[in-house]
Amino acid sequence: MRSRNDLMLAAGFAPTYKERPFDDPELESIRMAIDHILSAHEPYPAIVFDWRHDIIQANDAAMRLMLFLFDVSAPEEMPDFSNNLLRGMLHPDGYRASITNWEQTASTLLRRLRSEIFAIGNPEEGIAFLEELTAYPGVPEGWRQCADVEWQKPMLTVDFRRGATSFSLFSTLTSLGSPFDVRLQEIRIESFFPADDGARQFFEGTSKSATSATTHRMADAV
Repeated sequence: MRSRNDLMLAAGFAPTYKERPFDDPELESIRMAIDHILSAHEPYPAIVFDWRHDIIQANDAAMRLMLFLFDVSAPEEMPDFSNNLLRGMLHPDGYRASITNWEQTASTLLRRLRSEIFAIGNPEEGIAFLEELTAYPGVPEGWRQCADVEWQKPMLTVDFRRGATSFSLFSTLTSLGSPFDVRLQEIRIESFFPADDGARQFFEGTSKSATSATTHRMADAV
């Protein structure tokens, strides 16, 4: 939809599809559905993000995970870039030191981002974002090369370790069906699941009940 709008604008016409802000009244039923998905996924993390990987919304478990990874006790203590999923992982002041398979995880996510940038038809802004991420010190130089043939597990897991605590997660990505809005077409809901007993113990041992779960909107991303 974004690329179609760009073509219409280049030809001198009005864009075909709207791009409503996430708090638009017309999107109330969509927000309610997303709230349900995030709350129902407790006690495991789930987040909503756009194509830039700016976090729009997160459930309680995702907030607890971010606080743990950034080693802070409150959301306001997290760095400014923490509201972006990829910056949080790749930035030298982020939590990449807590990911034991960081090079493989970083390379896989950068390749996925590159594919998504061209898929949405917005390469100029997307390439600038990709160049920013890959310019961070320590980012794997060979991230463009796919080495997944060496991976022995059925899916990529992200393996975390901080202090004596270690656990692994894998994720699923959910999109909205048949959207007619640019923003809605581009948002994804990433739901994380335990890949080992350590993850189950970490999240189930610190969870709130599903009935009292809340979701958190990231104001900078709305």
